[in-house]
Amino acid sequence: MILNVKLLNDGSRKLLIHWLIQDANGPITTIGKSVVTPRGPFKLGGVRGRVACNPEQNSVNPQHRGQEVLMCLHSGEVRAATCKKCLATDEAQALLAKYAEGVDLAA
Repeated sequence: MILNVKLLNDGSRKLLIHWLIQDANGPITTIGKSVVTPRGPFKLGGVRGRVACNPEQNSVNPQHRGQEVLMCLHSGEVRAATCKKCLATDEAQALLAKYAEGVDLAA
């Protein structure tokens, strides 16, 4: 089995990571599961959203093609994204500006 992940095309050898925006009307629903931690169960995934650079994309699940598995790496945290198209969206720019200003987004 070959695991296929994309790198940025800038020569940095960094992985291409898309920004998955939580959106109740988005076409993607991530797979949900619970993980047992010392602090109790922790729920992962199971959110609706869309990929910032490709809002019509309907899945981020691995795609199997013969002996190859194509991965769509993604994060719900804009600061973890490396996709230049995702980071160039107005939503990403606004959020990154707030982080740069030190705005507490949890408040």
